[in-house]
Amino acid sequence: MKVKVFFASKEMLIDYLHRYGTDRTIDHEVNIALYAKEWWEKKMNQEFVIVFEQNNKMHNYPDRFTTTVEELKDILDTYLEVDTPVDFALAPIEKMEDYDRYAYPFQVKQLRIPITDDTSQKLADFVSEKANRYKDTRICFIIDPQLVGDNSGKMFRMGDLQDKLTIRDDAMRSVYMFQRSGDDFTFLTIWKSPLVTE
Repeated sequence: MKVKVFFASKEMLIDYLHRYGTDRTIDHEVNIALYAKEWWEKKMNQEFVIVFEQNNKMHNYPDRFTTTVEELKDILDTYLEVDTPVDFALAPIEKMEDYDRYAYPFQVKQLRIPITDDTSQKLADFVSEKANRYKDTRICFIIDPQLVGDNSGKMFRMGDLQDKLTIRDDAMRSVYMFQRSGDDFTFLTIWKSPLVTE
């Protein structure tokens, strides 16, 4: 299915976040998209451009790109499609002009969750419920849990979380957990559809 899209360079998205970024959902999605671009470029040895879907409102911007950070802000505020299962996509490119191909779609969810004895179960329930809303094995789901509270004596175990997930095989392609500490970050695979062959 073809959709109207726009993209912005990594530098422009960083400039946008520095100038205009707040605690809005789209700002969080842009931030995660920047990390995802860097991560998957290294993992796949491929250059990507970050792509966002446009809504149907009329505008005078050129198709599929932005030229200034002010225009990017206007597009994100006014012309971004928000009622979609895809928050951003990574499109493989050889050169910036060559972007009319397949893109890897991502859905992003941030969750603030208190650290308790049943944190793994609460997180597994949240991830399973959100993932099972979809039925598209092309979509990758990124969860960004914000654990709050005192974690002394309590350990969050990834294996425990994975055992508690109840995601349908056809819900999506895979689920990743975003983790960051200082300048270090990773996307941990916590679930992958058995219907995906590669």
